[in-house]
Amino acid sequence: MLARTRVLLTLAAFSVIPIYAHAAEPPPSFEEVMLRSVIISKCHAVLTDGDKVYKEIVLASAQAEMNQIWWELIATSTATDTDNRSAAYRVFSEHLAKAVQNAEAKIKSLNCAELELLINPASH
Repeated sequence: MLARTRVLLTLAAFSVIPIYAHAAEPPPSFEEVMLRSVIISKCHAVLTDGDKVYKEIVLASAQAEMNQIWWELIATSTATDTDNRSAAYRVFSEHLAKAVQNAEAKIKSLNCAELELLINPASH
């Protein structure tokens, strides 16, 4: 499941238009998005409408992360576009794996009620 998620996020990172482009508040960090995503997958057997909408935020965050990596490589590398694309994919995959591992480590000892407070502090 995690491998499929990585592939989907990587593909989305190259193709999804960011939904935060005109938002008033800044988007959550990639790490925050991945934390919430891991919490949702652990605690929500059935996805709520809000969870389904959040998938678009996950995709936008993945795209923003990939774009940042891509532009950093373009700015600092003399490699070809194909090589930069491969390098961006590799770096993004590493960032994704690290973000998921950090999220899983953070929530390891918490129950779902405590985790819900992490992602929805105002609702409790």
